Amino acid sequence: KRLKRHQRGIYLSAARAMLFNRVLAQRVEEGSWNRLLPGERVIFSGSRSGFSQAEFDQESVRRFQEMDLHPSGPLWGKGLLGSEGEAAALELRVLEPWQEWRQGLEAFGLKLERRALRTPVAELEWSRKGEILHLGFVLPKGCFATTLLREFIDYRLPFRDNST
Repeated sequence: KRLKRHQRGIYLSAARAMLFNRVLAQRVEEGSWNRLLPGERVIFSGSRSGFSQAEFDQESVRRFQEMDLHPSGPLWGKGLLGSEGEAAALELRVLEPWQEWRQGLEAFGLKLERRALRTPVAELEWSRKGEILHLGFVLPKGCFATTLLREFIDYRLPFRDNST
């Protein structure tokens, strides 16, 4: 089906985000989203540039702990993965079942990019009045409040037996 350019862009962005989220979900599940893996491609805070290293020195670890460097995940497209070693192996393992999607994104000419797996939250404020929680915070450009809020909310609904 032929789509208008804007619609096609939305679908392509959604596909890239879904693949990125798969990598992030795996890293969250195994507890590696907030640590440096060997071969990690790190992103400078407030930037899209970074570097990868087989092992990180004390200075890089300090900058990581101060939220100046962040682990990253792929937004799929043509080009080099950017990560190496253990980090690259994890990403490729998670995305292996999505080979057709990856090829499709490359066929549309998208370039592989990297995004941070974590985001610093600034000016966090909260208050509670009864059962109502009020939150205030500032996120960097391109980050979504809904993503942060999802981490605060337990979506499991209490079981109700309506048979009685």
